[in-house]
Amino acid sequence: MSRQFLVTLIVEPDAGKYYAYCPGLRGVHADGETPEEALANARDGAIGILRTRLRHGDPIEEGPDLETVTSLTSLKSQASDL
Repeated sequence: MSRQFLVTLIVEPDAGKYYAYCPGLRGVHADGETPEEALANARDGAIGILRTRLRHGDPIEEGPDLETVTSLTSLKSQASDL
């Protein structure tokens, strides 16, 4: 059975575009022309980082913005006031 994670992603306006990041997972930074595009890019980045860490046996530090779940399969997203 594969591990599933609940990850908080934040989207903010940035110089005419949008910037998304995950405060609980270092290395997840993305941008996009729309909030949805930035969010999708950050989601893809979070999945890639988590898969790589699991594949290599690297630690995944859990906290309020990153946790292992047993029944939820989607990522939650948080958007600041845009």
